[in-house]
Amino acid sequence: MGIGIGIGSNSSWYKAKGGGLTFNTIIGGEGINTTTAGALETKLGLSGGDVQDFTLDGNDIKCNIGVSYVIPSLAFNNNTDITSFIDTDGLADFSASATDQFRFATNLTTVQLEGVTIFKNSGDHFWGSGVTGTLSFPNITTLTEPNLNTFRECPDLVGLEFPNLTSSSGDTCLIVYNTGSLSTFYAPKLATIGSNTGYTQFFRNITIGATITVSDVLRTNNGGGRDGDISYAEDTRGCTIVYVV
Repeated sequence: MGIGIGIGSNSSWYKAKGGGLTFNTIIGGEGINTTTAGALETKLGLSGGDVQDFTLDGNDIKCNIGVSYVIPSLAFNNNTDITSFIDTDGLADFSASATDQFRFATNLTTVQLEGVTIFKNSGDHFWGSGVTGTLSFPNITTLTEPNLNTFRECPDLVGLEFPNLTSSSGDTCLIVYNTGSLSTFYAPKLATIGSNTGYTQFFRNITIGATITVSDVLRTNNGGGRDGDISYAEDTRGCTIVYVV
C-alpha cells in the first residue's frame, strides 16, 4: 500500500533543497504567521536551537528539526493558512494529553506524520481538516481510547493505512465518522475491535462502499460469525471486506 499523501511511499519526494540544504520539515502556508526559527520553536514546543536552517520559501516554512517532539494542543487549530505539514524523518508525534492539533485546518491538504504512535481520547487531531489522499501511520499498533474522532468529517480523505495496528479496545471510536470520500481502510493485522465482539461504532458512518482490509480473525470471532463492527460495515454501509490470514 502507498504511504503518505497522494505520492506513494517515497518520502524523499518531500525533501526540498535550497542553497545546498535538504530540509526534513516543511510547513506550507504557515510562513505568513511564523516568520522566525524562534517563533516556530515556540509553536511546536521546542527548545532554542532545535530548529536549524529556517527558510521561508514564499509562505512555506522549510527547516531541519533535530529532536523528537510532540505537536502541542491547538498548534494549528482553526488555522486556515496552513496547507501542509511534512515530517520526513518521523520526529513529530501526538501524546496522551495533546489535542486538536489540526482541527478545522480546512486548507491543510498534505500531511506526512509517519512517526505518530498514539491518538488521544477525544483528541480530534484532524477533525474537519482538509486532508486529502491517503495517510499512513505505521507506528500505531494499538488504539486504547474511546471517542477518538481523529478523522471525523474530513470530507476529502481518501485512504487510511495502519499496517501494524493489531487492536482497538475503546468503544464509540468514531475514527472515520462522516469521512465522505474515504475509499480504503487498510489494517491487515487488526484482530480486535472494541471491548467486545459486538458493534462498537468503530466504522460508524464510514463511506458507503469503502474497502476495509483487516485480519481474518474478525471473520469468525463473534461466536463463529463476523465481528459486529465488520457486520455493520458490510451490511449497513455496503463495504467490501478483505480478510488477511
